[in-house]
Formats: sequence, C-alpha cells, structure tokens
Amino acid sequence: MAAPADSTQQLLMPVVAAGPPAPLPMPVVAAGPPTEEQGAENMWRGRWSDDVFGCFSDLPSCLLGTVGTLCLWPILCWFKAWPLTQVKILSFRVAALVFGGLSLAYICFYIWMTTHPISSSTHTWHSPDGRFSGYVYQAEYNPVWLWPMRAIVVVWFVLSLIYRTKLRRRYDIKAVDGIGDCCLVFWCWPCTICQEYRHVLRARGFKNDIGPPVPVMTQLATYDGGMAYVPVRPQQQTETQV
Repeated sequence: MAAPADSTQQLLMPVVAAGPPAPLPMPVVAAGPPTEEQGAENMWRGRWSDDVFGCFSDLPSCLLGTVGTLCLWPILCWFKAWPLTQVKILSFRVAALVFGGLSLAYICFYIWMTTHPISSSTHTWHSPDGRFSGYVYQAEYNPVWLWPMRAIVVVWFVLSLIYRTKLRRRYDIKAVDGIGDCCLVFWCWPCTICQEYRHVLRARGFKNDIGPPVPVMTQLATYDGGMAYVPVRPQQQTETQV
C-alpha cells in the first residue's frame, strides 16, 4: 500500500483556476504626445503656485483683491469666474451670472435695508468744551432683511467651496485643512479666490514670474494597437531594507 502524501506537499501544490484568465483592463490614455499647452499646464499640478497668503507675489491681483473685498465685490466675482472659465469648469457667462448675481442681490438688500429704516432721528451733537459740533443720525433697521442677506452669504460660501474643490481636483491639489478647505474658505474667502486666480494665471501661461512647483515628465506607454504619451509626476524613492 502506498504511503499517504505529505500534507506539506499538498499545501504547496498550485491551484489552477478553471477557464481562461480574465483580460486586464486597458489603460485610458491620450493618443499622441501632449501639446505644448497641456505639457506646460501639467507642470503646475500637485500644489498651488504659492501660499494662500502669498498675495504679494502678484501685486496687481493683491491690490484689486483688497479693493474688491472692501467695496467692489464685482472684482472678486471676476477673479472667481475667470479661472473656472479657463479650465472649462464653467462658462464665463454662467460663472459671472452666479457669483455676480449673488453679489448684486446682497448689495440690493443692504441698500434697501439702510434706506428704509423703521424709524430714524437726527440731533445735534456738541463736544464738552464746545469747540466741535455736528449732526448725529440714528436709525432702527428692520432685522427681517438680515435673513436673506445671511442666506446669500451661505450660498456664496457653499458655491465657492464646491468650485474650489473642482479646481483643486483639476490640478490634483490636496486640501490645506482636513475638511476640504472648508475652514479656509469660510475665514479667508477673498484670499482663496485670489490664490485660485494666481494659480490659473500662471498655469495657463499668462504670467511667468515664478517657476512651476512640481516637475512633470512624460512617460511613453505601449498598448495593443499603438503607443501613447501619459503625463506622470516623479515618485519619491524609498529605501528598502534587506
């Protein structure tokens, strides 16, 4: 009688799956080498061109952003709409209508609230020494108008966060905070708008003041039926222990 086979040898025997193996999925690649414009824009992927508080790297946008924050909201609306138009996320007409319409609605509600107070009074004011005098205007405003104004601010915040996320994904940029730049947009939304504008301005070749943050190489990939060029970023090399 033959001796029973060793259990160790049984465990080491290869297991053959029934049927032919499933074919590997083909990679989706762009046929042909990338254009000069695409290659230049790919070099700006991975991180922002500068910090969110690096507005002094581009003084014109810094000054316009400051003026837009203080008194002229249409400037910030244009700063928000232009990058989205350049990367084909929104058309300029739609972006201008969305962000410009919200700004115009807020301004209209504010003007209506201040020009239609519940009650108002004017009295004369004199300094204690009698050297200065003037008129003091006091008014009681209707708090009902504050609710639509707050709603406009909330909608603006949500849309700004959504389209900043789309722009980050377009350039493979990670969020600064742990919740998708939510805190950053909430507390520093004018700075985030100017940062997006500066990044697209440089990535699209309109401004060449600094170099790209991450070098990008073009790798040649071979597949069934031809060849294609795939843009890739260099990976960090890690040491392996023997």
